Amino acid sequence: MNNNGTNILWYAESAAAWNEALPLGNGRVGAMVYGGAKHERIGLNEDTLWSGKPTFYSIENGPATFRQMRDLALQRKYPEAQKIADEKFTNLWSQMYLPLGELTIDMSHPDLVENYSRSLDISKGIHTVEYDCGGVHYTREYFISNSDQVMVIKLSADKPKALTFSMNLIPALHAFSEKTKNCASITGNCPIVVREFGKHNDCRGEMEYGQTDEDKGIGYYAEARISTDGGNSSLSGVLFVEKADSAVIYFNVRTSFNGWDKHPVLEGKPFIEPCKTELDAAMAKGYDDIKAIHIADHSELYDRVSLDLGGGNEKFEATDKRLYAHENGGEDPALYALYFNFGRYLTIAASRKGTQPTNLQGIWNDRVVAPWNSNYTVNINTEMNYWPTMMVDLAECNEPLLEMIEEMAVSGARTAENYYGAPGFVCHHNCDLWRLTTPV
Repeated sequence: MNNNGTNILWYAESAAAWNEALPLGNGRVGAMVYGGAKHERIGLNEDTLWSGKPTFYSIENGPATFRQMRDLALQRKYPEAQKIADEKFTNLWSQMYLPLGELTIDMSHPDLVENYSRSLDISKGIHTVEYDCGGVHYTREYFISNSDQVMVIKLSADKPKALTFSMNLIPALHAFSEKTKNCASITGNCPIVVREFGKHNDCRGEMEYGQTDEDKGIGYYAEARISTDGGNSSLSGVLFVEKADSAVIYFNVRTSFNGWDKHPVLEGKPFIEPCKTELDAAMAKGYDDIKAIHIADHSELYDRVSLDLGGGNEKFEATDKRLYAHENGGEDPALYALYFNFGRYLTIAASRKGTQPTNLQGIWNDRVVAPWNSNYTVNINTEMNYWPTMMVDLAECNEPLLEMIEEMAVSGARTAENYYGAPGFVCHHNCDLWRLTTPV
């Protein structure tokens, strides 16, 4: 496979685990594509799909307690100061960034395939899977458009009526699933972390699904639709397409999140109809136009910077083979440029105007209880995500971070007053969608 070794990641095998899947994103919607030939899995995320609701964790006698801890620390009585902090000063850990679920595609052809490759062109934001099976060449293209706010997957084959497959949308949380012969959807409300496991500052938590509007978390609606060229569509537990020439899957998700200080149900914004409206518009526009607009939008940001260390136009082995060769002393200067460019790609894919800033896992998370809740660890990790942003001419991608800081200033003013009796604002080392600023 010939490619520019600084702009394309490619592999000769599908991903065996989530960390091997390739990321797509438009700042709001994230996807991890495994690239399976027979069985495709796509992990799905939306950047406002979090547990919880607006809550301020106040304490009694905060300033006096702080002074007591400070005096003990100045006397080098650290265990005594820590005990007071644990018992009287710290509070509930942050809420959790949650996975939406998976979109799966199961092809009807045999398991054995030849000439397999999966690739991610980070200069265009396009993921491609190609392989041969039974004398047919199959191709799948995937991307998530920022302009049209949908994920699009095109399945094609070089022979007519060669596409037979099923599609399913599987929720990661408790949700209501519905299907017709051309559409699959999930609707639900996020849970809320109500108590912690183990010691007071343990980040793992027990979640509850509220039964009243007051107690419910963020509402969400996700929908995947199939448009086919030829063939027949039917429903038999999953969406089934038979003998099509080509097919396009359109996916979107929206939530009721209406701001860090707004109740997601009582003050939530509409989310079902906006999701459907964006899908309607995308399908009316069609695959080719959406793809062209997506590439132009992505490339306008990506093409602002380039890094040439030599060796970028040769024939390259698969990316995992290049990494292995590098670890064993091989010279591949273009691999460093690819690494640099991949960092820029992740920023473009995960942080765009109007979205949330990138959390501990960007916008890609497959666990209901992720490490450190996949939150904003603002003592270093959040800042690290954005260190290179301005240096690579991506000022627009920096805006979500600046907006979060402005919101934290409002939340943090309450924390400064309640905990320290101080003016100004303060944020401790963990934050979440609800702009948590209290110590944990």
